[in-house]
Amino acid sequence: MTNSTHNILNSFQSFIGKHGNDYAEWYVSTSEDPRGSLIHEHKFRTGDTGLLRQARSQAQAAQVTGVLTGLGARGGPNTRPGAHYVYAYKLSPHTRP
Repeated sequence: MTNSTHNILNSFQSFIGKHGNDYAEWYVSTSEDPRGSLIHEHKFRTGDTGLLRQARSQAQAAQVTGVLTGLGARGGPNTRPGAHYVYAYKLSPHTRP
């Protein structure tokens, strides 16, 4: 099930607020395979803090990441076709932005 831009943004903003509220401590991006990106590219581990949501389109996912990076998060939209998932994780010493 896909979400509206407003709902996705609210999910991320609420989640980030519950886990520190400092956007500079977060990395956000889009992917066609968010779990693979998190684990293989970013070295996300079980127990790390993160969230992912499916957008209706690649453009909508990019819009969400644009708002979150505008608020101070690191990262940005992935330009690969099909990157319609948005993910964010709290940066830690072992993760790679």
